[in-house]
Amino acid sequence: MRNVELRTSNTEHRAANVQLSAFNAQRSSQGWQMVATVTMGVTFAVASYALELGAVWSDKPEQAEACLKAQVPPKALIVSVFEEGRAAFPTQVELFASAQPVWTLEQLREVGKQSRAKGVALYGALDLFHWVPLGKASGDDMLAKQPELMEVNLQRSCNEQEEGRFASPWNPKVRKSLLQLAGEVATKLDMLDGLVLDCRLTPGELLGYSDAARVEFILAQSLDPIDLLLDTDDPEEKRYAEEWYRWRR
Repeated sequence: MRNVELRTSNTEHRAANVQLSAFNAQRSSQGWQMVATVTMGVTFAVASYALELGAVWSDKPEQAEACLKAQVPPKALIVSVFEEGRAAFPTQVELFASAQPVWTLEQLREVGKQSRAKGVALYGALDLFHWVPLGKASGDDMLAKQPELMEVNLQRSCNEQEEGRFASPWNPKVRKSLLQLAGEVATKLDMLDGLVLDCRLTPGELLGYSDAARVEFILAQSLDPIDLLLDTDDPEEKRYAEEWYRWRR
């Protein structure tokens, strides 16, 4: 897989509180290419998209093997390669390298070989920002150890009872690490036919007040998000708030 491209509906630092709603993967003479569309508003669950593909989801080698050995195999198999802030395959990306991988590259290659033999499309799933799911927060998780990587609300925290904790799309270390991971996916996971990405923050609360997010908006609009009045009837203040909402898309 080479020449991987991710196109969003806005610039990279504005891709927040959104989820990938569709992707189209195609092979060309230049290699494997991914074109992605990111949207705001209605949240499209990745699980629903998997059903549209006629796919079965697997996060462990033994599950994938059982699916492929079934008398009637699925049309597509989705294997998790990045979730909870951890790469499921061996990685050299410093931020993610400490996690014990679920898959070896040899296991993934074997699943790819079996999938091709069965005519089953093989997709890799990456949950890019949901690093600490609901109920899994602890003093030992990555965002507890490095809280500066977490995206926060106006109270400088997050409502963990909604969905858990999310990494900040605006944080330079988060962005750099995910770009490095994308490079590894493109070079190491050439057995995949395409990717399913979960690229969003929680819709359950208003995030976007981390230092990194504030700096980005100040540079873009010369306004600090913490100074905005979001619940007001003043036309000028409403216009500033609407600019911030648009910027976050």
